[in-house]
Amino acid sequence: YRHPANGETINFAINNLRMTRTPLLTQVEALLQLPEHMGNRMSASISGRPAAGGDGTIWQYGLETRGLQVAGWSGLQPDGWPALAGGSADLRLSIEQAADRVRNAVVEFDVSELRAEGSAAPFGAEGYLEYRHDDAGWLLVADDLRMRTERGSWPASSFNVHGGQTTDGKLNSLSAAASYLDLDDLHLLLPWLP
Repeated sequence: YRHPANGETINFAINNLRMTRTPLLTQVEALLQLPEHMGNRMSASISGRPAAGGDGTIWQYGLETRGLQVAGWSGLQPDGWPALAGGSADLRLSIEQAADRVRNAVVEFDVSELRAEGSAAPFGAEGYLEYRHDDAGWLLVADDLRMRTERGSWPASSFNVHGGQTTDGKLNSLSAAASYLDLDDLHLLLPWLP
């Protein structure tokens, strides 16, 4: 794989590949062996099925991995994001896309010892995030969220942010709620915020 923005090349082995094509389903499933500096194995899947009424295709993307070495992925991040100096992650990601819009996304994660270059202290986090988007707006929900910092661990917490939108897609309302936030730990996230 060659990253289109920076030209970085990643060589990986495809241990297993299965492809299915029928009139109602297109599916590709793969088990990838990653370079050592990026982790171990990753399973990935893509499937497409006709939308109701035959109006386009609904695509679903899936990804699962354990022991991902996040510093090895630093060169593939979007421009402006901080370089990663360390950390490991277990991830399970599922995305549903219709037309040009992500309708649903779910990620379960457990990240340990994450540190951006230049930051003093590593941190960890685990939990479940879900994103939904429809004509009425969008919703981001976190459940069983726990942060681990040098100051201690958060209790299991949840939050949600909802953005309502007009029929032409403009934001017209915003609401948020959280069961627990330790504002003294939020400085650890600043390198990733715009």
